[in-house]
Amino acid sequence: LINDIFDFKIDQINRPGTNKTGLFSFKTNIFFYILFTFICLIPWPFVKPEFFFPALAVQVFLFIYSYQLKKYPLAGNLTVAILSSIAILPTIPIAENRTQEQFIFIWFLGFFSFLSTLIREIIKDIEDIEGDRLENCKTLAISIGIPKTKKWLSYLFFVLIISEIYWGLSLIHFYSKVWMLLVVLVFSIFTWLKLYKANSKSDYSRISKMMKILMLLGILIVIFVHFKL
Repeated sequence: LINDIFDFKIDQINRPGTNKTGLFSFKTNIFFYILFTFICLIPWPFVKPEFFFPALAVQVFLFIYSYQLKKYPLAGNLTVAILSSIAILPTIPIAENRTQEQFIFIWFLGFFSFLSTLIREIIKDIEDIEGDRLENCKTLAISIGIPKTKKWLSYLFFVLIISEIYWGLSLIHFYSKVWMLLVVLVFSIFTWLKLYKANSKSDYSRISKMMKILMLLGILIVIFVHFKL
């Protein structure tokens, strides 16, 4: 919600009609933002107290990101990527038995979440370059241009694919290995090739949606590892 509040003008250019915060006053939007944030934080002290302050920190950094950080090259992208990887903290108890597969699982899941989110955020910056430029944002795509940004995205995709291969080969159980090497890895390569050929706003919008699917496919590995499939 807070991101939509600060992005209202930009979204009128990049995604006309999708941002509904303009239906309410700024004060009303901020009131609901504070209310929803409070509701999200309430359960943590009772459910898992040790995660209350990390959850609070996430909300604070999301506000800072939406208000200022997203306007600077990589600063906003890295903030969202780090917060995304922090979201896997509740899965840490899975690794209590400290089997090799579970230990690698926790580290890979955090790394996968970080890197896939970072890639998607940079792709979104390319997609939104027109509105960002009018609002004087200095995103990576604006600062170094789209061709160089795509080159850096290719480097990130390469690292992501190598990590998927490594973890896929490290998995012990058959279906976990098949899911990683024949579903997640293949879809990653397919998305990378689509990025290489992309040259229009609609192309980058499509690839951004594909990154969402890739992130979901990667996270679904939790099911395979948990049930030792």
